[in-house]
Amino acid sequence: MEKINLAVLISGRGSNLKAIIDAIHNGYLDMVNLEVVIANRDASGLRHAEEAGIPYYTVHRIVDGVKISKEEHDKKVMEVLEKHDIDLIVLAGYDQVLQKQFVNRYEWKIMNIHPSLLPSFGGTLHGQKDALDYGVKISGCTVHFIEAGVDTGPIIIQAAVPVKDDDTPETLADRIIEHEHIIYPKAIKLFSENRLKIIGRKVIVEGKLTVSSVSDPAHHMKRIGVTEDVIKYLSEKCKMHTVLVENVTPREAMVLKQEMLSIGGDCAVPKECILNNLMLTDTILIGNSIQLKILIKRLKHQVFNLSKLGDELEMFIEAMEEN
Repeated sequence: MEKINLAVLISGRGSNLKAIIDAIHNGYLDMVNLEVVIANRDASGLRHAEEAGIPYYTVHRIVDGVKISKEEHDKKVMEVLEKHDIDLIVLAGYDQVLQKQFVNRYEWKIMNIHPSLLPSFGGTLHGQKDALDYGVKISGCTVHFIEAGVDTGPIIIQAAVPVKDDDTPETLADRIIEHEHIIYPKAIKLFSENRLKIIGRKVIVEGKLTVSSVSDPAHHMKRIGVTEDVIKYLSEKCKMHTVLVENVTPREAMVLKQEMLSIGGDCAVPKECILNNLMLTDTILIGNSIQLKILIKRLKHQVFNLSKLGDELEMFIEAMEEN
């Protein structure tokens, strides 16, 4: 499957644009090329495109002091888009209604995000304030396809945000936009994977349930949207080790078995250990990096020779991680 070419249209600070750029850079939007960013005024959000090295244009609505028609402006924007062979256009705080010719030209290839749970409080730039004034208990945001009407296209994804009694339009907007930064990249990802099917007013997310193994779990964690700090932690869990420990007593082997089981790992011991009739035996520790590090801490407070084994294991794990 080939990557899609994406265009983002903005009018303001471009926080959703920044979220999309970040999702591309961290590997979540691995099937997306952000080809161009277009603003209809000197928008501060263009700096995100500049910093990321993405081509950007300002197509002014006001030319030589005269405000051109929406149709004429749309035509100029489409001329830019045609140069970049665009597969999907997303409106990210774009405060201008696209006209019929534009919408028809890119039918079902334009997305918008609106700060309310459509169809409630659509067709306005003040969805958060309107929701508060109405007294709703749940607000949120909606990603939808663009059609001829304003905020009336088929809904792709929605996220619900509870309204607090002491909310202001600003505090509610701040919480809603956090969810926007999650669901907009998700909608783009589904489109890039050709998983969105429009049936009437419904958008169906297609996808066959599959199971497979992965050789690079960190890459796939990024791809599905796991945060960096969690990836770092879970990557340790993915590092499974089988460690041969030789010349321990049966009693020590059984302690190792119990300790590993208690932290989710395991330890292979010969069955004769339960009889305690061996002078010395061998065991195999089975666990991930985190489990072995927990074991090492516990062994240092154990009796017999287990505290010494803790030191040996610590040096062994450090050497493996260096390699």
